[in-house]
Amino acid sequence: MPPFHKNIARAIQKAPKFYFYDTGQVIGDSGIKLENTVAWSLQKEIHFREDCFEVFNHIFPQVKMTQVTKELKREKTFPNGAEIRIAHNWLSELRLP
Repeated sequence: MPPFHKNIARAIQKAPKFYFYDTGQVIGDSGIKLENTVAWSLQKEIHFREDCFEVFNHIFPQVKMTQVTKELKREKTFPNGAEIRIAHNWLSELRLP
């Protein structure tokens, strides 16, 4: 991830940062480890929102948000109405006009 700086010349000179999902890979003090954990947590939230199509909920409020997967221990429905469903169950209940 390229560093952010208001001065573009300084931002280009700085080395890019790398964040790890495995915090055991992080070398440095607790501040560096905290920065990595925050960056990883934000990325995880972004992935969750993208996977649940939350962004489209405002554009298409009438459309049900469903994520379909091959294997899953237990299907789940979230408070916002989004669902994670096992593919064969979801497909068997699908009614086409």
